[in-house]
Amino acid sequence: MKIASILFSPLENIGGLQVFTFNLLSKMSHLGHDCTLYITNKDYKSTKSKYFISPFKIKSMPIETLRLAYHAPFILQQVIKFFQFKEKYDIWQGMGCYPAASILSTLANHVPVVLRAFGEDIQRCKRLNYGYTIDMRKEERLKKALQSIHRVIAMTNDLRDSFYALDVPPTKVINIPNTVNVSRFN
Repeated sequence: MKIASILFSPLENIGGLQVFTFNLLSKMSHLGHDCTLYITNKDYKSTKSKYFISPFKIKSMPIETLRLAYHAPFILQQVIKFFQFKEKYDIWQGMGCYPAASILSTLANHVPVVLRAFGEDIQRCKRLNYGYTIDMRKEERLKKALQSIHRVIAMTNDLRDSFYALDVPPTKVINIPNTVNVSRFN
């Protein structure tokens, strides 16, 4: 299976999202899938030498990605459509929901699209000024985009409930919690 993933969060800011993305695509590649991770052009330039040994392909978006994702997502939608037309992926996975949902929603009529939420991309706490959806324009853009996404993955019940608050139907939400391999601690 040809799997494309997109990550807007910098790889060099190593945290849960980046480690999860690297581990998932590595495992899928070892299982025989043809995996490609698309990252921002700025991130690609600063990290390509660190990840040249990854078992999956890492490709750069060809343009000033983050600025366009937030201010002119329709341009990146056309870039993603071109990648899909050229590479004929079987599925796209967005790592994080904002801004990936807005960008990948354009593919929904062509190929399955799955998004995995991690926290600030869909959760909101006004008291702590936490979450992208505190900005009502981002929330509305995300709500609209999530309607065309095939499945969304929530790691926790809180993330599941955040999807529901964004009007995602329960039939599209899949709970896949993070797990612990207890044998590594024995």
